[in-house]
Amino acid sequence: MSSSKSRTVESVPLLNGNNYEPPSSRRQKRAERTTEFYERRLTPSIPPGLERNQQKDQRQRAGRPPPQYDDTTVAAQRRRFRPYFIVTVTLVEIAVFIYEIVGGGIAPISFTPTTEELVSVPVFGQNYNESVKRSVISNWFIGPNPTFLVHNAAKYSLCMRKDTALMTRLARLRVEENYLRCCRLNDGSQTCGMVLQEDCESFATPGTVLGGASQCDESSGLCDGGVTLRPCCVGLSASCVLTSHENCSFQNGYWHTNASLCRDVNCLADVCEVAAFGDSPDSQENANQWYRFVTPVFLHAGVIHVVLVLIFQLWLGIHLEQQFGWLSISIVYLVSGIGGYLISGIFDPETQSVGASGALMGLLGVKYVDLILSWSQLYQKPCRTLIGLIIDTIVILIIGTIPYVDNFAHIGGFVIGIIASFIIIPYVKYLKHDRVRGSGRRWRCTHVSCFVFIFVPVLVLFFLVGFIVFYQTQNTEFCSWCHYINCVPYVANFCEEGFSGLVDTTKHW
Repeated sequence: MSSSKSRTVESVPLLNGNNYEPPSSRRQKRAERTTEFYERRLTPSIPPGLERNQQKDQRQRAGRPPPQYDDTTVAAQRRRFRPYFIVTVTLVEIAVFIYEIVGGGIAPISFTPTTEELVSVPVFGQNYNESVKRSVISNWFIGPNPTFLVHNAAKYSLCMRKDTALMTRLARLRVEENYLRCCRLNDGSQTCGMVLQEDCESFATPGTVLGGASQCDESSGLCDGGVTLRPCCVGLSASCVLTSHENCSFQNGYWHTNASLCRDVNCLADVCEVAAFGDSPDSQENANQWYRFVTPVFLHAGVIHVVLVLIFQLWLGIHLEQQFGWLSISIVYLVSGIGGYLISGIFDPETQSVGASGALMGLLGVKYVDLILSWSQLYQKPCRTLIGLIIDTIVILIIGTIPYVDNFAHIGGFVIGIIASFIIIPYVKYLKHDRVRGSGRRWRCTHVSCFVFIFVPVLVLFFLVGFIVFYQTQNTEFCSWCHYINCVPYVANFCEEGFSGLVDTTKHW
């Protein structure tokens, strides 16, 4: 009786034509559909490296050997971008270097400065001539001389700020020139020049002291033979010396024909080659070429320098830009370059420097961060990759100990690159899946906002303190050995002061 009733119930069709299903079966199918739905949503967002590790664990449990991966295979799994920025900036740097060679020529190729001598230079007020020497700065990178690089916006702190050391030197020069008097020679030449009164009276043929600087002017009618001694701006340190036109030309200086004293000219404008802060002597206090934090990134010291930099830039930059996109890499590149030259301006202000190596050290810092954060997820042999990065870093720092290449820019760019990578490199967003998928690495930040919250204030503080020290403090005496970081004297005169634009300004009367 009961079995017949049961068969009758099971054979009764529902209104929609389907057979009756027990409630437990319907609940089970709903659960399966829900599980399948969420799996489809979660699967595309799993990082490629984490998915690969899960598959590797499954194969190992099944007794099958894991497949072999290398860094190329891993990089191919990431989203690929086209390297627009690196290619563009490389072409720009090549074009700028061609301009350097065409406009500045090639300086003498040597590891040390060479000396040239000019014989038979007349001495003012004396009946004899003497030999004059000058130091010719060489450039073993096969490129233009440092003067041309400074004229074309290389990093040089004297052009970027009101330099306290320069202002002290100019103030001392003004005091010294208060004791100079216009002296007319009585040897038949009737030429004049500003000298000390006791020097004028002790010449071979004692001269006549005419008075102040206003008397040493051809228009005064007192110097019929003309004015022999005039201000000559020589070197890159805005140095000035009263000398003859012949000697000034030999020293590659600028002889001012409309002035009698050095305090009447602006040698800094001759060095920086830009009239942004005027030509008057007082305008030397308004040097403000801040753009020299940026422009040196696109300049290079010579053929060897540009080849080494661009090879490393293409090798590292294209790889990173394909992973992280042009916007992230361009920000790291420029911020690291600016930060590197800021550190260089603080620790070694009197040395001119060029090159994109500080920006490239920032990209190298990004590579370090990416390797550490992706240690076991995206790199099959992370230790080997780390050793390669360390070797690259050591080689770059060794190259930075030779003239024209700036190790302080390397160090500053590297630090900035590490800080900036935590802020803008998008890969850190994937770290939240370490916790979602149960990898056990709960000590890491689970969202990119954690890194932004920590490192944005650090980056802002770095630049804020750096600019305050550069423009206001200007104290380089706290580290007496820091110059060895930028240049190591491997041979005699290798770090000659001429590389920093300091020249012999001995007066030749």
